Amino acid sequence: MKKEITSSPVDAVEYPNYDELTAAMHTEFEVDQETDFKHRVWAAQSCLDRGLYKTVEHALPWFSLTLEHYNRYKDSYPG
Repeated sequence: MKKEITSSPVDAVEYPNYDELTAAMHTEFEVDQETDFKHRVWAAQSCLDRGLYKTVEHALPWFSLTLEHYNRYKDSYPG
């Protein structure tokens, strides 16, 4: 015979609705365009270091980067 669960500890907790971010909260997650390019270069470099892409030219389209962006920020890669 299956025992019916009538309550759960989770039911007693009210969680905030994280889908409803205010405009002010969204600005906290925004970065300027140059920082965005730098982070994408770093992500591409990380994938190159791990062998996920064989060449820079192969990786760049996946990160929506140009070779100019890559060359500008590759030396700042912290990895």
